[in-house]
Amino acid sequence: MPIIQEFSLNNSLIVVCVSSSEETVYLAEYLQYAGADVYILASTDKLFRQAQDILGDRMEGKVIDLQSKTEIDYARDQLVNTKGQIHGLVIDSRNVLAKPLKDISEHEWDLVMASNAKSSFFLYQAFGECMKDYGYGRIVNITSELGDRSVDNFSVFSASQAAVHSLTKSMTVEYSKYSIRINTVATGWTIPSEIDVEEQRKELLVRFIPLRRKGIPKDLGPLLVFLCSESCDYTTGQPIFVNGGLTARP
Repeated sequence: MPIIQEFSLNNSLIVVCVSSSEETVYLAEYLQYAGADVYILASTDKLFRQAQDILGDRMEGKVIDLQSKTEIDYARDQLVNTKGQIHGLVIDSRNVLAKPLKDISEHEWDLVMASNAKSSFFLYQAFGECMKDYGYGRIVNITSELGDRSVDNFSVFSASQAAVHSLTKSMTVEYSKYSIRINTVATGWTIPSEIDVEEQRKELLVRFIPLRRKGIPKDLGPLLVFLCSESCDYTTGQPIFVNGGLTARP
């Protein structure tokens, strides 16, 4: 993928947090294409191995509990001590629960809110303070457009996404003066790799999407590169919707 100079990520260290699927790793590939050094924080050994397979030898990282403030702070401190400045942070907060509202248990509520909202908050806090010390940073949270609307059976997931969008705005107000820019990319239904469009359209769900297909990493990757670059200087505090037109639906 050719990268224009204004979007170059050469000499940038970007931390990518992987907690839901390998789709996040395919997005991290675009950061590598743009010249970034990618450091993966994965929530499971399986996701870390997938990242190694996709990103290759240039990738570094470790497995941590992304819901633990203690482990997040320790990983941040280790990185700063060994690598120096951290230029960017990418989080994927789309850990999904699809279930009727009446059937959701207290444990399930806590789990979804912890894996999406709590994790994002302490990642924002840890890396925001680190970036503040250097006077520069870019933070991008991959979320769902269901933070702005909802559909049947997604009540707690939608609430967690709305919480992340609100935290993003709050952090923008507090940290913009330190040249930190923070945005969310709010996706629709996405898949890690391309599937034949005609095959996709056999699904009733796909027929509801105005563009009549699900999103794939190449729909999000170039935008992610821009949001992690120095050129993203006047865009902050925004949920940017990349969802095939779903927000046009009532």
